[in-house]
Amino acid sequence: MADQTIFILHGDDPAGLTERLQALCSSLGDPTMADLNLTQLDGRVCTENDIRNAAMAIPFLADHRVVVVQNALAKVNTDNQRQRFLTMLEEVPSTTQLVLVITDESAWKRNPQGRWERSWKVLGSTHWLMKWVKDHTSQATEEGFHLPDQKEMPAWIIEEAKKQGGQFSPQASSMLAEFTGSDTQIARQEIAKLLTYVNFERPVTDEDVSQVSISLNQSSVFQFADDVVNGQRAQALYQLRQLLETDDPIMVFGSLVSHFRRLVLVKEAIQRGGNAESIARDFGLFGKSAEKTVQQCRRFSTEELKKAFLRLADLDFEIKNGITPADLALETFLLELKPTKI
Repeated sequence: MADQTIFILHGDDPAGLTERLQALCSSLGDPTMADLNLTQLDGRVCTENDIRNAAMAIPFLADHRVVVVQNALAKVNTDNQRQRFLTMLEEVPSTTQLVLVITDESAWKRNPQGRWERSWKVLGSTHWLMKWVKDHTSQATEEGFHLPDQKEMPAWIIEEAKKQGGQFSPQASSMLAEFTGSDTQIARQEIAKLLTYVNFERPVTDEDVSQVSISLNQSSVFQFADDVVNGQRAQALYQLRQLLETDDPIMVFGSLVSHFRRLVLVKEAIQRGGNAESIARDFGLFGKSAEKTVQQCRRFSTEELKKAFLRLADLDFEIKNGITPADLALETFLLELKPTKI
């Protein structure tokens, strides 16, 4: 068992976070016994005592237990709450692995040398929890999971294919990246499907991607996302109902999330002085896609785009926890979205 008892996982890559969580939970061994030593909480609804009691509990017929707290800092807002929270962390016994999951967002900022570098908006280096981790490295560890930029996706796909035991040609990885955007969860599913299609015997080609990947309705999915962003509500509703007759609503939702995340990133690039040409290069867009994306960004202020993306994150949580069906979440988002910048 690792020396650390506190694992802080944060970022905006749900698939990466899930994969790491699964690895930590697998340390519990026998699946028939694992549930007896696994507690999952949501920081938005549980109390401080709920977390403490779960963390202090003794493992049942095992050497350790795992406690996962999603949205771990939701109720930790005042100095007094922070101090109590840190005191609790220091008291976690070696027989518990306490996993704190925190939604975060990566961003590009200039360093003192004037160069752009990636940083975190929530758990930055000056955050009180990050300072505590720095002083307790023998007890705690922090891991960030960020969605790749669009330009990073082809390389990410090639590397993920290797992890899954197969290969992608550069052309195939670029084509799949254009389909999936930065959504690593959808990309992982498509990579697995394509590798199975070629039976892991040869590299996946761009022709394979065209024939097998996602669905023939992908152009309709793109059109749906465009209609949503462009404020064409009636057309978007029509497109959505047509799509849901043949496509998985979770896949459609994932594509919409990917579309809005790209808009957020492009909006930030524009504010840094980017134009259609640099955006096309940096985000791997082709033809008139870069110009269209820039035009769509102009329909929203930066805050409106971020608010929309956060709303999608909330709906994603509701879908995954059985609170709201994916098809209803799509309609809800579509009806709520009201851009004011034209």
